[in-house]
Amino acid sequence: MDVFAARGLSVGAAAGFFHVSTNNTSLNGFLLAPRIGYATNLGGRAFFWPRGGMTYAHASSSAGSGALTSTGSVFALTLEAPLAIVATPHVAFLVGPTFDLGLSGSTTTGGAKVDSKTTDFGVQAGLLAYF
Repeated sequence: MDVFAARGLSVGAAAGFFHVSTNNTSLNGFLLAPRIGYATNLGGRAFFWPRGGMTYAHASSSAGSGALTSTGSVFALTLEAPLAIVATPHVAFLVGPTFDLGLSGSTTTGGAKVDSKTTDFGVQAGLLAYF
């Protein structure tokens, strides 16, 4: 969710929770990603809306009735550069690149901890409803 605090300036965050369970294995996790952005009109029905912020994600899993557990977390700098194309009043399509630069992270399995950083690049697409 994002809110425009001033002309073109947005402040927002993404948040999520997941749970997956199959047979004797379960996976749980959450993600928090505050961000700030600036939207500018490219003319007509197109807007460029770059955003930047920080992302924290944490996941834990257990297998075999909890006999084997694993946890992991990552902290990253997140940059997004979507193009918003207005379809109808109050509805737009978003499409653009996204980049997460890993700053820190770790995985713990059976008491052994390994530090790691995760960096990824991708393309995001979505539907935007605004008021």
